[in-house]
Amino acid sequence: MRTFLFSGVVFLLVASILLETDASPKPNKKVVKGSSGSGNAEPNAGLTLQNQWNPEACDTCLTLSETERRLMIVGYPKADWACDPFLTLSETERLMIAEHTKADWGCRSVFAVESIPNKESGIFYYEMQISAITASVSIGLATKEMPLDKWVGYVKGTYSYDSRGYFWGHEVAGCSHLNKHPFIKVPKFGEGDVVGCGVNLEKRQIFYTLNGELLEPAGLPIDHDADLFPCITVYAPGTKIEANFGPEFHPKSADVIEKLKNENL
Repeated sequence: MRTFLFSGVVFLLVASILLETDASPKPNKKVVKGSSGSGNAEPNAGLTLQNQWNPEACDTCLTLSETERRLMIVGYPKADWACDPFLTLSETERLMIAEHTKADWGCRSVFAVESIPNKESGIFYYEMQISAITASVSIGLATKEMPLDKWVGYVKGTYSYDSRGYFWGHEVAGCSHLNKHPFIKVPKFGEGDVVGCGVNLEKRQIFYTLNGELLEPAGLPIDHDADLFPCITVYAPGTKIEANFGPEFHPKSADVIEKLKNENL
């Protein structure tokens, strides 16, 4: 009788433990996509997170420098951050700042090291903070064949958003022309603004943002076969920009990227 009672108690105890720990197998639940600020948003495979400006593809009037030193990577004890002693913090070291430091006025361009990904899905995107501006600045995409003393977007097969308030290089219905170069009138940007350029890789369409707002017209077609690189052009001494290739963007820009990703599903 005691043996029977003892066995019953053991059975009930094991059953209770299984219920509390929920040890039974579960079906795989699909993660619901959220906005970029949510913890369950899927990573964007279209970004080039290690990208930076290329010192070997930079006009001699431009000076490249590393972004302000920030502790970003887990690697150094007794850092300024509150950090577990078993963790180490290290600094990012990438050429992200471009500044026109010579006296010469004119088109001065720089390319990124990496081109946009050769993929059929995802959203490529980068943005720049306008730290100082003394004349026009453009952000966009260019082929390697574009000379460094030319304006991105003004050379055939290149595309850009110009601070004077133009999209250049997009031959679409309703566009205007200057010396046979297509342009579209859009809002201007200036010092303190964050300006972005991205590509929906699935549709091979370019888009631009201003302080996180998607600008219209969006979804402008680009050459399907071209190898395109992030590129900026500045015109006057004293102009300074800082690039950002991700993954942390202007909050509204991140929402735009997530929205475009979801539209591709």
